[in-house]
Amino acid sequence: MKKYKLLTAVLDIGFKILAIGMAFLSILVVIFTFINKINLGKIEDFNMLNESFAVISFVSTIDNGKDYSVSMKIIYLIVMLMSALLLVAIFWLTSKIFQDLKRDFKPFKMLQVKRLHKIAVLVLSYAIAPQIMLSLLKTIFLPGYSFEFGIDMTLFLAFIFFCLTEVMRHGVELQIESDETL
Repeated sequence: MKKYKLLTAVLDIGFKILAIGMAFLSILVVIFTFINKINLGKIEDFNMLNESFAVISFVSTIDNGKDYSVSMKIIYLIVMLMSALLLVAIFWLTSKIFQDLKRDFKPFKMLQVKRLHKIAVLVLSYAIAPQIMLSLLKTIFLPGYSFEFGIDMTLFLAFIFFCLTEVMRHGVELQIESDETL
């Protein structure tokens, strides 16, 4: 039991460090971007869908001779911040699960199932929302329209978390049934 408590304590601290580190780095990127200390690179280097299994793309651009590189960098910065916020929430909720397990090693509690379900929803949001936000912002602020959507491993990870949530929910029911018979 001490081994599990030590492991959960390490995981709790690790996920909190990840959450705080992600928030801190996101703030630094924003600050340094606006004081021009970080060059975000060429727009051609940005591709959110580079590792997708399947990509649906409808793009129509209008070349009116204007340079939209600053607008594109701001759009990518907004999408990056939204993604970072979702990751911070995922890491923080995960640390809360391990924090409770560290205190009282009872994994089959409804509170843990609810947290795991929230993590599954956040991972699904992390898989879908940045792509939709990117397409929406490009369509609103740039001439033409852009819709790109890719299916990648994050989407499958979200479905795995939803399945794990249901397994844990069944475990809670079995734990309650076991406690009632004793």
